[in-house]
Parts: sequence; C-alpha cells; structure tokens
Amino acid sequence: TTATSEEDIEDALEDALPKGFEVLEASKAEDKDSLNVTADFAAKNNLKTIADLKGIKDLKLGANPEFKERAYGIPGLEKVYGITGIKFIPIPDGGGPKTKDALIAGDVDVADIYSTTPSILENKFVTLEDPKGLIAAQQVIPLINEDKASDTVEGVLDKISAALTTEDLLDLNSKNQGADKTAPAVLAKEWLKAKGLI
Repeated sequence: TTATSEEDIEDALEDALPKGFEVLEASKAEDKDSLNVTADFAAKNNLKTIADLKGIKDLKLGANPEFKERAYGIPGLEKVYGITGIKFIPIPDGGGPKTKDALIAGDVDVADIYSTTPSILENKFVTLEDPKGLIAAQQVIPLINEDKASDTVEGVLDKISAALTTEDLLDLNSKNQGADKTAPAVLAKEWLKAKGLI
C-alpha cells in the first residue's frame, strides 16, 4: 500500500486480511522510524519538526543504508519537506548503539531511530515531529482469529489499545533492558494496574 495516515493504513489492512482474521481498534502507540537529534542540537537550531531541518546547512543524517532510497528517506525529505544537500552517513545497525554513539559524538546531526528505542529516553534525544506524514503510521494493532473475537475479548483489547501510548512502549522497553531488567509479564501487569485496567 501507499497509505501513510493512520486511517488509510487501517482501511488498507482490513482489505488485505485473509479470510478468518480481523483487526480490532488501533492504538496510538507506534514503533516506527523516527528522526532524532540531541537536545543541545535541537535547542541551538530551534528544532521541533522535520520541516525545521530545512534551514540547516550541510546536514549530516545517519540511518540504515536503505534509508538513502526509501520513499520516507532521503527522497521523501527532499520531495515532501524540501530538504536538500543532505550528507547521508549509512550506519547499518537499525538505530542501535552505533547510531546512538554517532549522534552523541556529533558525527551525525540527525539519526533515524525506532520510536520505542530506550536510547531516546536515556540520552534525552528530541524526536522531531512529522507534520506532513512522511513516515507512515505504524500503530500497534491487535490481529485476531475471528473465531476467538468475542465481545469480551474485543472489549478488553480495545481498552488496552486506547490506553497504550508510544511513551508507554518506550518506558516498558527501557525497564526490560540491562542487568536489572524486569520480566515482560511483570511489566505488563504493572502497566495494566497503573492504567486501572485490572
């Protein structure tokens, strides 16, 4: 699909589903590509959205190699936001440690990092807003076997989807890292209690 908005993607997904499956209410929570800068770089250049990058000369952008060709990558930044002259620096780790280190060191000015990666919170990176919807929405959406989709099950999952945010996913991922990481089942129960769902 060429859909990028939340609504259009949900419609396209429903059309593409094989028989016997359905999708329930989509969450606002997303795990998607996002463009990030350091807090210092954002403050120095008054950056809040991707559009604000247009005024930066010799912009250095770090991302997976395929970002150079993808519709939401360099071509999209040029076409949708009018950002030209980008110096692209391929970093093949999916927004992982090497990308984080390059951003902190100033080897790149902006980096493509998945929106639920703990390093965003840990390093107080600023995720630039995407007002023109260049990067397709990638919400968490429950996919269910129609035979199991009772009113009770749908009601429970719809409440969870309504409560879940990208910030929640970031927080949960952060707590599931390192030597002192908390088990997913424990984190899930804590989250459900905090949201008043159990």
